Amino acid sequence: MSTYFVVNRPSNLIIGTVSTSYTPQDSKLKLFVLANSKALDAYYKWLKNNPELCPDLGEIAARSDYVADRLITNRKDKLQAPNAVFQTENLNQRYRESRPAPMVDRETEIQNFILRNPDADVYDVADEFLCGTTVARAYLAKYSPT
Repeated sequence: MSTYFVVNRPSNLIIGTVSTSYTPQDSKLKLFVLANSKALDAYYKWLKNNPELCPDLGEIAARSDYVADRLITNRKDKLQAPNAVFQTENLNQRYRESRPAPMVDRETEIQNFILRNPDADVYDVADEFLCGTTVARAYLAKYSPT
């Protein structure tokens, strides 16, 4: 079983690894680069030091000759770029996709609104949260500080 880095082609970022017994097919969005244990160690160490980032493939290739060899040779082992040097500076500025903000339930939002606006009346609450005046009265009765 072999392990491959899964690389997003447009950004050249390693988005994960996959272990499989066959050679995965590259696509327009994904590139699969064979990795050895030293390259995987460098990848996991990099992830540990930069938990919110995805490493650039060149960053790992600069630390692992095996990955560098895989990148600069084709399947017939002919060198495509014999003097290739991988750039490793300013690559730490690429961030992973941001996580969505945690959801706050509606009742907590209404409670916070009433606490921040102690002079709010039934119509203010109804307009802010698009609820009826009866519901707004109930929330005001429940959460009003006075």
